[in-house]
Amino acid sequence: GSLIAGSLGSLGASDNDRVVIGSDAAGNRQYTEIEATFSSASGAASMQVTVETSCTTNRAKTAVEIFDFAGGGWVRLGRYNESGSDSSRTFDISNAAGFVDGSGAISVRVTTDRRGGSYQTSIDQIRVVVTQ
Repeated sequence: GSLIAGSLGSLGASDNDRVVIGSDAAGNRQYTEIEATFSSASGAASMQVTVETSCTTNRAKTAVEIFDFAGGGWVRLGRYNESGSDSSRTFDISNAAGFVDGSGAISVRVTTDRRGGSYQTSIDQIRVVVTQ
């Protein structure tokens, strides 16, 4: 998608300071995507990923993924229907060590998609809490 407003630096808190992304077309589908990288000490035992999103349509689906550095690919934490208003989802991850690279990086990706016309996705928060 295309950045309309906001910056990645505003995603740490649920404060209504949103990153707004306009959808792009891929065939007969529209989509948005944002990827955020966080720093943590290595050796994570577990973690909690929280996202707060909204869309200008209630027909979009949002997927939240985390990068598995041990396995070399994205792992879906969850997928849900957007309601058209702010919604917050929290995902608990046990055995989280593989999701932190050797330098302590953690990557989270939030995507939305739908068939039909263009829309905007607003992301108010992407937060990762690591337990060691």
